[in-house]
Amino acid sequence: MGAEDDQQDLLEIWTLFSELSCRARQVADNTIATSELPTLIRALGQNPSDTEVSELYQKADPMGTGVVHYNSFLQLAEGSITNREQEITEAFRVFDKDGKGTIHTADMRHIMTALGEKFDDIEVDEMIREAGVKGRDGDINYEEFSKKLTST
Repeated sequence: MGAEDDQQDLLEIWTLFSELSCRARQVADNTIATSELPTLIRALGQNPSDTEVSELYQKADPMGTGVVHYNSFLQLAEGSITNREQEITEAFRVFDKDGKGTIHTADMRHIMTALGEKFDDIEVDEMIREAGVKGRDGDINYEEFSKKLTST
C-alpha cells in the first residue's frame, strides 16, 4: 500500500464522516464539525490523549470556525502517520545492537510478543512475511518494517 492508497483510504473515511456530519448540521459543505475530529482520528486507529486532541483542534481549526475542511484533515492524518512511523522506528532502534538499521528476527519476535501491544507468534510471522523486509542474513530492516506497519 503506497501513499496514493493511503490518501484514497483517508478520502473514503473523510467522505463518510463528512456526509454524516453535514446531514446532522443540515449543511452541504463537505466539512466535519471540529468536535467530531477525535472520533475520526480514532477511526484511523489512533488514540489521542486530551492534550493531543487540543493540539488537533488548534491545527485543524486555527480560526475557531467549528468546522474542519478535508485539506486540514489530510495534513493532520499524514502528519500523524509520519509521526507514528518515526515513533516505531525509534523504538526499534534501541534494539539495533550494531547500528546497521536492522534487528535480528529473534529480537523482533521478542519485541512484538512481549512488549507494548503483544502479538502472538502467528501474527508476528504474518507481519514479517507481509512486510517482506527480511535481509539475506535473516535480519529485518526496521525502518522499512515501520513504514509497512504504518501503511496498513
